[in-house]
Parts: sequence; structure tokens; C-alpha cells
Amino acid sequence: MRTKATKEVFKYWQRHVASFKASGLTREAYSTKNRMQVYQLDYWRRKISRMAKTEEAISAVEWLPLKIRDDLAPKQARIKQAQEI
Repeated sequence: MRTKATKEVFKYWQRHVASFKASGLTREAYSTKNRMQVYQLDYWRRKISRMAKTEEAISAVEWLPLKIRDDLAPKQARIKQAQEI
């Protein structure tokens, strides 16, 4: 997110989405009670859900150790061996 205002808007909707889930109300009832449009709530529910899935995917990435061997033959010797084959 680019600006402080954008972060505040995101946090605002994050709170509403969490509150909606905990409320047990229908989308329409929650939206009416909180003076918002149903489509706004739906939009932010989808957006936050997609972002959560992306964050889960990113956190699931694992790095594997890479071992580099020092005992490899010098480049010229490897080329000579390859030509002999």
C-alpha cells in the first residue's frame, strides 16, 4: 500500500470484515446496520481473502541449503575430460 490513508482504509475494512464474520448477521443486515453498501463489504471481503491466501503462500516458501564443493577440477581439466568422452 502506498500511502498512510490507504493503510488506514485497509485497516478500517479489515476491522469491518472481521466484525461481520463475528456478528452472525447477513451481509445485508450488517451493511444496513453499519451504513455501507453490500457491494462494498463484498469487495473488501474478497480482497482481504485473496491477500490472506497470498500471504499464506509466501510464508509456505522454504529455502533449501546449497552446498558448493571446492574439490571440483579446474575448468580446463573438465573440458579436456569432456572432449575425451
